[in-house]
Amino acid sequence: MITRLLNTYICTLLSVCMFGLLPSISEANEELMADIKAPLYTSELIDDFNGKCEQFVTDAGFVVGQNTKPDGGFFYIATGTATINSDVGGPKYASRRWVAYEKALLLAKQQTAEYLKAVVERRTSFEMLPPQEQESLKANASAEELKEIKHYEDTRDLNSAWKKSLELLNRDLDKKLAETEPKKEEPPAKSLEEVVEKHKELGSEVYKNTVAIESAHRLSGIRVFYIGDKSPKGGKGEICVAAIYSGKLKQIADAMATKDLSLMPKTAPGEPVDSFIPDKNTDAGRLALVNKMGVDVRADDQGNFWLISYGQAGPDKEGSKMSRNRARRLAQLRALGAIRAYIGENFVSSGMGDVEEVSTEYEGNVPDADTLVENVTSTAKSIMEKMDIQGAAKADEIGLRHPTSGNEIWIAVYKWSSSTLAGAKKMSRELNTKPKPRSASSASGSAPIKKKSPATGFEGGAAGGTKLNTF
Repeated sequence: MITRLLNTYICTLLSVCMFGLLPSISEANEELMADIKAPLYTSELIDDFNGKCEQFVTDAGFVVGQNTKPDGGFFYIATGTATINSDVGGPKYASRRWVAYEKALLLAKQQTAEYLKAVVERRTSFEMLPPQEQESLKANASAEELKEIKHYEDTRDLNSAWKKSLELLNRDLDKKLAETEPKKEEPPAKSLEEVVEKHKELGSEVYKNTVAIESAHRLSGIRVFYIGDKSPKGGKGEICVAAIYSGKLKQIADAMATKDLSLMPKTAPGEPVDSFIPDKNTDAGRLALVNKMGVDVRADDQGNFWLISYGQAGPDKEGSKMSRNRARRLAQLRALGAIRAYIGENFVSSGMGDVEEVSTEYEGNVPDADTLVENVTSTAKSIMEKMDIQGAAKADEIGLRHPTSGNEIWIAVYKWSSSTLAGAKKMSRELNTKPKPRSASSASGSAPIKKKSPATGFEGGAAGGTKLNTF
């Protein structure tokens, strides 16, 4: 009986304890799990417009950097971003956009050149230095401390009692003025020796790091893969560029440079060449043309490669016919210059990053001194000598207004292919051949010579050829 009662008591006690504790244990577990789930730290991505170009590359199925084709061939994609150094809608905004595009393209080429080959030098050091000598500390006394010391120097003219009297009066006044000033925690130094004692060092640490990089390469066959334009209604805009390089693109450039059509690579047929130029008669086409700059490469329905080059410029005075003519001509020159750069350029890149940190600890009641200096320099240069370009034909000349700023944009479109090169070479020979006089007999019986036919803020983008047959 006693045993049964004891068992019942124990079971009841355990039940009360368990059911009484269960809510507390459950709550504790929830709090614990909440603490575990909650991140201790958070970080946010910085909105960078270069990400628009990188995202386009990703959406196209590639990566920024080296890519491999199904046949084992390699190609490389690089990006660059530059600021349009003018408020949206400012004077010559169209030309400012072109400059930003060129800067972004140079940065993309810089990445490509440094990927192909770069010479990198690095120098780093860390020193623990002893305290400065007494004379050095005196020489490094601050202007404020020297001013305080001069206050205590006796500069009176002892030959003048009058000046002595004035000095006494001034001192008395200074004393009364000093009584109204807030008390300083530490009296100023009265001599250089006190300055030395006050700034007595325990030692210092110096860290230095310098990285220098140089790259020189002949680049050819680099063409525009994508251009993004960000032109907000207020402030400054940005241009990002994705550029692509491959062996096939280089072969096309080599064929242009040597004018040897046997070097032209073969590719799968695409679409008619004119279908690759945005239609200026549609709104979508005009928005695409706003962002078309530099060289695009496409394969037509016959399997022939075409270079389509776009140059842009804005008039000095909008609405002026003379200014518009100058803008048209400038757009033409920029389109032809882009073709020349595609054929080949000697590209030189250099950069240097330098950092120095100095930390000094003092024995006296002086805050430790810490300084950090960082410097960076970067240069990208493209040098192209004179070269005759045959077969680059102007396809169109278009005047548009930027969708956000309303600025005039004049666009020149040039086309080049193996067929236009062959036609240009043939016409050049004919035009430069002197006519030969015909004899009377041949003139009377000859057949007539047949004539030969010659050949919201707005944020948008424009892509070049993204299919594998174009690169």
